[in-house]
Amino acid sequence: MTLMKLRFAGAVLLLLGLFAMALAACGGGGDEPASSSGEQGADQAEESRSQPTPSDNPERLKSEAPAVEEGQADVESGIQVDEIRIEPAGLGGKVKVLITNVLQEECTGPVINMDLVDADDGVAGQMGINSSSPLPAGEQKLYEQRYLGKSVSDARITSITCDNSPSRHGAPRSPTKK
Repeated sequence: MTLMKLRFAGAVLLLLGLFAMALAACGGGGDEPASSSGEQGADQAEESRSQPTPSDNPERLKSEAPAVEEGQADVESGIQVDEIRIEPAGLGGKVKVLITNVLQEECTGPVINMDLVDADDGVAGQMGINSSSPLPAGEQKLYEQRYLGKSVSDARITSITCDNSPSRHGAPRSPTKK
């Protein structure tokens, strides 16, 4: 019977120790004394409402001029951006970019990086669209990618490259048949 009591007491102590560690890891037991009337919770709620939002911050990251505009080709990659569309939907949406390879050689894997811009020209997010499939010379292709952020009104291309080929990143090439 005493062996059972010892095991039970050991299990209780183990659970209390685990609970104390979890409480400490979550930031519980702060230095501020607890308020018995709930004033602390009201103060915290008021403080969170008075916090500045990203749109209130004048030092917020602004989007720079795009590296490539619609209808222009990137000089280094030879990729022309024909159209950029934003299709908002709920808490995000979809970015669609129509590009053309204007070079005489194949683009081994287009990578399109962009800023997602809100109405105030602030950067709401950044994203990239990449493809490991080649874009042959002179061909046009539509790339699309979903994003999160309901305040997005525009996408501005920051860079385009053609080097997302699996063979450039050490991936094994498929054997050639003889």
